[in-house]
Amino acid sequence: MASPYVSTLFGQSVKSVLDGWTALQLAVNHGSGGPDSQEKAEWMVYAIETWFKENAHIESYELEDFLEDVMNAEFDMVIEDNSLPQVAQMICKYFRLCGEGREAEVRQSIASQPKAALRGCTQGDSNQEVDGEEGENGEAMACCSSAGDAVRAAVSQSAPSHQPSQHNNTDGEDMEVEDGWEVVKRGKKK
Repeated sequence: MASPYVSTLFGQSVKSVLDGWTALQLAVNHGSGGPDSQEKAEWMVYAIETWFKENAHIESYELEDFLEDVMNAEFDMVIEDNSLPQVAQMICKYFRLCGEGREAEVRQSIASQPKAALRGCTQGDSNQEVDGEEGENGEAMACCSSAGDAVRAAVSQSAPSHQPSQHNNTDGEDMEVEDGWEVVKRGKKK
């Protein structure tokens, strides 16, 4: 079903990017924005399209800040998976292409835009220790795949993959390095 907010090719491209943004779709799917979560996601398309129409030269970092504010205020989510800059860059790219009259390229890109990868996402018991958000019932939500996978594929900025490696710090705690992040795990008490 088409969104009532989408009025232009640029709006369609914004919708396709947001539909492929796993973090947003996970928030909508779990009702993080309350009973109006779907409407809030549709409003985001309208708000972005209108903002770009009314302002010249919006930079991707400005859009990134806007998306971060909306996700925090409307969905009570903090996005820490590096998908925000990728989503913002993709939307800015579509705006530029639409402005240059490259409609066929935009339509082709929209058609090949991946959908959100929600299949690997789970909702667990609030007593479980998981990294993720809490749902409206106090249940912890964890996503097995990165929330930015679909956007990363669309942006096509492939970074070298890093295999997790184990390190020991001086306190006897294990640290696992994974994609630039260090996960510190508590060691056994002596």
